[in-house]
Amino acid sequence: MHGSVRFAVTGQAGTIYTSTEAALHPDGSNILYINKNLETGKPLARVEQVYNRLCELAAVEGYTFRIDSENVGYPTGGGLASSAAGSAAACLALYKRLQEIKPEFELSEADLTRVARLASSTAVGSVVGSYAELKVTDDDAWGERIAEPGALPDLRIAVALVKGGEESDKIHAAMERSRYREARLAFVRDKLPEVRMAVADGDTARFIRCVHEDTLSFHGAALEKGIMTFEAETLPILRRVQDMVNAGRAVGCSIAGGPTPIILATSDEQEYVLSQLSDVMGEAQLVKCQIADRPRYV
Repeated sequence: MHGSVRFAVTGQAGTIYTSTEAALHPDGSNILYINKNLETGKPLARVEQVYNRLCELAAVEGYTFRIDSENVGYPTGGGLASSAAGSAAACLALYKRLQEIKPEFELSEADLTRVARLASSTAVGSVVGSYAELKVTDDDAWGERIAEPGALPDLRIAVALVKGGEESDKIHAAMERSRYREARLAFVRDKLPEVRMAVADGDTARFIRCVHEDTLSFHGAALEKGIMTFEAETLPILRRVQDMVNAGRAVGCSIAGGPTPIILATSDEQEYVLSQLSDVMGEAQLVKCQIADRPRYV
């Protein structure tokens, strides 16, 4: 529907990440394990879309894959873009294996994002890492890195891990049908240049404000069609963050397809923000995070 600016996160000291291994075989069936569970249906079909496109680009036939992927330190399907991370990791791992079969096969980072987004449109941020922009035209979409991880040195990130959420396909369908669809698109068109400028200028407070406003816009459009990704533990956290926003604090929340609030604050606000959240967290686990660089693949 529209472009976006994404930021990739990992836990401090690398405690939140996706680890994926891929192998190719000259016969057999495609096999996908996620968190040691054998996956079929939609998860497997997503990866097969990526693999088939890579094989087409590489002009390689006759191989099937086995992928073993694990989400470490965060829940699968909880709103921290596990499908985006898994899709990107699968794309990069399969790309590397195909290069071993055909060493001359080379794709640009932009083309890798074009392939990874076949499984998850948000995977472009996981391929590029750091701060990435999803560029959208009438017949194409790809990702570009717009800043290095230290672009906003004053940014502090904490994630409240909340279980639950809504299927992404239902969210996408609701956004397409929402009566506020055009208002949502107009908001994004107006806000994207401001987000780019905030990152380029190192203006952390402005970046946080833009992210928080986008969260409210997104969920307003989704709620119109009865889609709520929040769980009971999400709401008191969001309410407390909104109270601090209303008080003029440099704090905000990013919540997209799941119930997990990603809480942003400037360094001088972080301890106050965390103390304010401590009495409304319930069973949610608060984890300090940081901007993640490009993924490593071998």
